[in-house]
Amino acid sequence: MIKFSQNILTDIKPRAMTRDIDWGIPVPLDGLRDQPTKRLYVWFDAVIGYLSA
Repeated sequence: MIKFSQNILTDIKPRAMTRDIDWGIPVPLDGLRDQPTKRLYVWFDAVIGYLSA
């Protein structure tokens, strides 16, 4: 099972957790607060849930 999980992790590609949209959670970081359309994409937390399950 560990080898299976490691193989899955090697296939994961980086993806941005933000989008240029007018809904969602504002990004609470310096440098991004001045960009009102930069929002955290709502489903990014689902991936964390999948990995922890």
